Amino acid sequence: AAAPGVEVLVGAPIVIGVAIGLASAAAPVYISEVAPPESRGRLVSFFQLAVTIGILVAYLVGLAFDGIEGWRWMLGLGCVPALALAFGMVRMPQSPRWLVMSGDDFAARATLAKIRVDDADTIDRELEEIKGSIEEEPGSWSELLQPVVKAALVVGVGLAVLKKVTGINTV
Repeated sequence: AAAPGVEVLVGAPIVIGVAIGLASAAAPVYISEVAPPESRGRLVSFFQLAVTIGILVAYLVGLAFDGIEGWRWMLGLGCVPALALAFGMVRMPQSPRWLVMSGDDFAARATLAKIRVDDADTIDRELEEIKGSIEEEPGSWSELLQPVVKAALVVGVGLAVLKKVTGINTV
């Protein structure tokens, strides 16, 4: 029979892995929907950098507690950034794009006015751009093979494959 508490240790990585997977998919989308157009790429890239730095810090914390077998402390310290994130999420506005897709243009405009320092004309123009992009027809798979997109596709897929094959997130 397994020692008491071992079941928790086996299930915890699965729960943490699913949570990280969901956050890694949702956070860049939210950032790109809320960030000003001129800084979207920079902020999404910063998100990936922050994830990589977080992995480094986790390894260092694990190393610090390795000698004393302080796995409880190590797991407990992981709650600190999670709680900070939870409190920060309470203040996050809903995505203007999501609000437009839900048919709530008034709330979308109010959210844009809250998160932008631009004037009313710029906010109205961005709201119209959001509406226009939602009304556009979705792209097709064949568009991925066009010469303009193919190079970026190869680099993006190549980096994802290298990251998974090597097991090193930094690649």
